[in-house]
Amino acid sequence: WKAPEGKKTSEYTDEEKMARAIEIYEEEREELLTELQQLKVLATKGLITSTVAHDLKGINAILVARVNSLRKEINRKNEANIDRQLNDLKKNDQFLTSWLTVVASQTRKDKRTRKKYNMYDMVSDIVNVLEPILSRKHVVVEVDSNDKSIERKVFKSDFESIFYNLIINSIEAFEKSRCRERNINIYMNNDSENIMFVYKDNGPGLADMFENPYEIFDYGTTSKVDKEGNTIGTGMGMYIVASTLREYDSLPIVKEYKKGLELQMKIKR
Repeated sequence: WKAPEGKKTSEYTDEEKMARAIEIYEEEREELLTELQQLKVLATKGLITSTVAHDLKGINAILVARVNSLRKEINRKNEANIDRQLNDLKKNDQFLTSWLTVVASQTRKDKRTRKKYNMYDMVSDIVNVLEPILSRKHVVVEVDSNDKSIERKVFKSDFESIFYNLIINSIEAFEKSRCRERNINIYMNNDSENIMFVYKDNGPGLADMFENPYEIFDYGTTSKVDKEGNTIGTGMGMYIVASTLREYDSLPIVKEYKKGLELQMKIKR
């Protein structure tokens, strides 16, 4: 610690030195937390991109040929095919917009500032941004609360990381098991002390390798493998969920993991 000009370090009392040391510690801690948030955001973006990679490849192939294809149908005056292609293009554009919105907007500085948010509206907005992706994956997400006016100071990027990763995890489970009905329910229950988030999907539950369901929150733990049995998952998604909740002095509680997945997440108001 370098003393201000005109005053020697030795002239400070022990209490002043301790106060300054604590101040420096808090500044460094805040910087580390900001860096950690940014890393979680980047990891989440990578997981989302990985999940929709197959769809992006398909859209890329369509984009290359769509102008010539549409021009041919216009020249032929084939209104039925023109309408069909325009509808397909609209769906693809909405999907790309959703993906780009998630990837481009999550690092905005205002999201890394703790602000008071309406929790129901915030979670609903997070889901709405993903709607074109969810629609393409045939996933229906319902958000409800016993109190839709509850507010709390939070980092919005934290809750984006939590719910984006939970939803990605559900989508991958749905596709792996080829579920026909793909439903996710997010319910908030507020009382005088806590806000309880209940996340539930009707997927296949956790893989048999997880004898202890809490292993899914360990760093690097994944059940995602390729056809040859090689691990291809990062094991980051659910780890990010748990580590983000710890910043709010909370831990995820697994209520069901055999018939679908149900988690409870409680934070103080």
